[in-house]
Amino acid sequence: MMFYIKTIFKELAFIFTLTLLFSSISNASFIKLIENDFLIKANDNACFTFISSCDTLKLLVNENFLKDIENFEGNFIKECILLSNYGNYKIELKCNEASIYFFVNSSNYTCKNSREEVKIIDIKINNNTKQYEENELKIIVKNFGCKGKATLLKIFVNDNLVDENRIFIMPNETKEIEKKIRLLDSGKNKIKIEIDENSHEKEIYVEKRSASIFPLFLIFLILQFIILFRKYEISLAFDIFIYLFISSIVFLGYLFDKLDIFLFSFKFSLLLFFFMAALLLISRNFIFKKSERRKIKRNEDLKLFAIAFILILFFTSLPKIITKTQNTYWNVFYERQARETFYNGLSPRFDELSYLGREMSYPTGYFILKSSLLWLFNLSYNYTFDILLEIFFNAMLIISLIHLTKNLKVNYSLISRLIFLLSFCSFVFIFTLLSAHLLHVPSLALSFYSLAILLDKNISQNKKFFLTSFLLFSASLIHPYALILYLAFYLFFVIIREIEFNFKLIIPLLIASFPFIGKSYSSSNVALASQWGWFLKGGFTGLIKEFSFLFLIALLIILLDIFEIFRKRKINEKQKRRLITETLSILSLITYALVSFRVNILACFFISFVLMDFINKRNNIKCENWKNNFLFSLILFFVFLNYLYSIYEITYGYNLGGYIDEATLLVIENLGSNGYFIKSDEKIIADPFLGHAITFISGKKVLADLYVEYANETKLKDAIEFSTKNNFSIAEKYNISKALTKDSCKDWNKIYDNLAYKICEKFEN
Repeated sequence: MMFYIKTIFKELAFIFTLTLLFSSISNASFIKLIENDFLIKANDNACFTFISSCDTLKLLVNENFLKDIENFEGNFIKECILLSNYGNYKIELKCNEASIYFFVNSSNYTCKNSREEVKIIDIKINNNTKQYEENELKIIVKNFGCKGKATLLKIFVNDNLVDENRIFIMPNETKEIEKKIRLLDSGKNKIKIEIDENSHEKEIYVEKRSASIFPLFLIFLILQFIILFRKYEISLAFDIFIYLFISSIVFLGYLFDKLDIFLFSFKFSLLLFFFMAALLLISRNFIFKKSERRKIKRNEDLKLFAIAFILILFFTSLPKIITKTQNTYWNVFYERQARETFYNGLSPRFDELSYLGREMSYPTGYFILKSSLLWLFNLSYNYTFDILLEIFFNAMLIISLIHLTKNLKVNYSLISRLIFLLSFCSFVFIFTLLSAHLLHVPSLALSFYSLAILLDKNISQNKKFFLTSFLLFSASLIHPYALILYLAFYLFFVIIREIEFNFKLIIPLLIASFPFIGKSYSSSNVALASQWGWFLKGGFTGLIKEFSFLFLIALLIILLDIFEIFRKRKINEKQKRRLITETLSILSLITYALVSFRVNILACFFISFVLMDFINKRNNIKCENWKNNFLFSLILFFVFLNYLYSIYEITYGYNLGGYIDEATLLVIENLGSNGYFIKSDEKIIADPFLGHAITFISGKKVLADLYVEYANETKLKDAIEFSTKNNFSIAEKYNISKALTKDSCKDWNKIYDNLAYKICEKFEN
């Protein structure tokens, strides 16, 4: 065993070395327009303010060079240009290859105002509100000057900037700006509005959301657990305690949500307590048998968990050190809905930001689970607790896989089971553990644990369906794919004779399908099904991209095994079992490439099963130690290569599940709003791939975000046409005044450029 541990740590040293190759991100040039005049009297100055990372910028008027501007990085620079003639002017600033420009109309009109300022007239908001409650904020401003100005309106909450937007205001015009704002801190809150060097403050009282007393209830539940299971295998029972707890939150939260009952209340805590207490009583008498009747190698399980958990946690944490954010283009959709559930006490029925507003169609289990866990333990919604939940859910997944392999008929060694855990988790690394890290993992954990119960020989078939039904029901509410996994793996275990077919064990599947009766999840209802449908092919390049190194070694093992079987021309039961698993692996890979990439989890499982069988077979053959060590080290090496490739892909490959890169993060942040506090009616048109990130980070509406099933296909096609053809008439069709593009802004103002992306702005009044 010490040899294998030493091997693992040698590989970790290798990983640390390679990590240094991925650790630098260059800071590109950027330039941002802050404020500008867009209407002036002839023979007056047109002024503008900007910020840039460049030392020197070139100023052009109507494409003609005017002068160089010296800049000190990080400072706001104000410039004024005398425009003596009537007409329209294009004023442009260039910084290396980045540039911004805006248009000014020099006109002949009369204005007698003496002051050159935009001032806040009034702020309207409910003076007494509740924590996280959405409030209407109305700001009334007036332009007392003689210039039409695009000026910056800033909103501060307790001195934290939560929103800034450029507003267009004509001379002598009064304008009302509306926002939806949430206040996250209880007690006295100060809202400050700034515009054109003027500010206005308002103090309001925020009532604290009721604290959860569930931690006290949990102490009683743990005491009850210890008393009930003192004569039983406590460590085994404690695992089930955790899974029952998570399933209970999802199940009861789903019922509360369906009945429109506010989740975060004393009644929810109390009902959860009594429900869990009843489940523990049922579990004791109905499921478990005394520990002396169970042959459990618990120390081996603990070693397996410790090694696998440390290694998997290391890899899941590594990209968070390399990247600027732990959010991906994928998972932020689910995180935003979980945040809405946490704020509102009910899951969203209507998504105000996606597709300019659309009905919600996604199952609510994950939103309820995450928000409820945060409230039950009086935690706030932030990255720290995201990471804690990620650690907790990954631990659940590893425990469920350990129980699954432990309950198999073949007595698998610790080494072979470790390979199974590491290879499976490295397979699903990009698209599950990282890209949607908090969504899929608890669903997978509950699904695999329900399968482990099926394989448990100490539970009669007549009794298994109760616990399995409950776990699977909750898993499907988080992700309906759990239903497909359960059926596929159940049939697999029947085929390889791990269990006998019993129709009663299909009952959990029927029960878990109940919430989806009458709802259509077919490929025909997916917007642009050929691009994101259930039958979207992964292709042969996808096989290498998603399965990478383990795909190659698995194929080699399968070929060697088939050659050995045909050479001996005798197939015993063990070989027949391996041949079935290998055949299913090949079929699932072919299905992935030619029919649907959504069988990836199945393919991952079958191939990891093949690796486990292979290592176990080698360990049972009497041969020299170095051969076994070499085989284990080789496979372990490929597992680690798989993780490294995944980190590279998700950090630098910008695949569909990748971490939001720095340039994208910066351009979205420069849209101005903080989505945690503010929802805006402002509409954005952009590549649909960026839609989830825009709504989550900025709280602004998008025309389309690609990876949402059952969406408005017309809007999705229009958004794709804009992003591919730079067709600004699409924006005008939907009355959209701000665009995010990689191409030209054409005749719109270009107000931000970081070389990778531009923010374009249409003049609106």
